[in-house]
Amino acid sequence: MHAEENPLVKELTDFKSLQDFVTANEGNLIELTMEYYAMLGNDLGFRVKRMHLCQFENISLGSADLAWFDDEMLAVLFEFEFGSREEMLAAIAKLLLSKPELAVLITSSRARIFSLEELKHILSELSFGTQQFLVIDLTKEQYISVC
Repeated sequence: MHAEENPLVKELTDFKSLQDFVTANEGNLIELTMEYYAMLGNDLGFRVKRMHLCQFENISLGSADLAWFDDEMLAVLFEFEFGSREEMLAAIAKLLLSKPELAVLITSSRARIFSLEELKHILSELSFGTQQFLVIDLTKEQYISVC
């Protein structure tokens, strides 16, 4: 299944609903966005966990910002990254090595780390089997999907 066919992609990229939520609430944009996606996961029937400890073959990868579970299976894993290129690449590695069905990287073109086009090129060079990868640019309200 291509990411565009995945019904979760449509839910995750509903920028109008996200903007309405952020506008209706007070607080930090990143925290509000994380809260929105946590609520969305609950609404869609997932068990939601913040600061999920990620591991790869018993090696700790640190915590991911948000995880959605379908029963015990890791369905969707989120990383919010607005820092340096090194932090962005580390977030991508964490998402890939954790092997969720759908890996979601949330960023902003204002952070000037990588453009969506650069990220699409990087991700298309990586092999991640049946895993799907979604990158969301909050500033431009655009996304790319790679599978």
